Amino acid sequence: MKVSITPTSPKAIVIIILSQLRQTMPEIRFQVQWPDGSQDVCYSPSLIVQDYFEPGVAYDLKEFVERSRTALKVASDRVNAKYGAPCGLALGQLRSIETRAIQYQDLDHPKVRLIQFIR
Repeated sequence: MKVSITPTSPKAIVIIILSQLRQTMPEIRFQVQWPDGSQDVCYSPSLIVQDYFEPGVAYDLKEFVERSRTALKVASDRVNAKYGAPCGLALGQLRSIETRAIQYQDLDHPKVRLIQFIR
C-alpha cells in the first residue's frame, strides 16, 4: 500500500521540517558514560552543547542533568526560532537523560563523563 503525502498534511510538514533541519541546522551527537559504566549517544540539533560540556570531563549527576536541560532547551529554542516549532528530538533526548539519571540519584557522588562529540 502506497501512502500519499499532500504538502499540507501534518506528516508532510514534519518530513519537510526534518529535511530542512538536517540541511541547515548543525546537529551534533555526544557520547556519555553513566555512573555504572554504560554509555549512550545523545542528540542535539545545535552545536550549543559544546558550550556546556567538555570531552573527558566527569560531571556530578545533578550538574550533568542541569547542563543538559539548559543546552537542549536552548537548542530546541533555536529550532523553534528558525522553523516555528520546538525540536521534539532535543526535548525527547532531555526526557531520556532525566529518566536515566533517576536510577543513579541515590548513589554516592554519581558522575557522568562526556566521552566525545560526534559530528
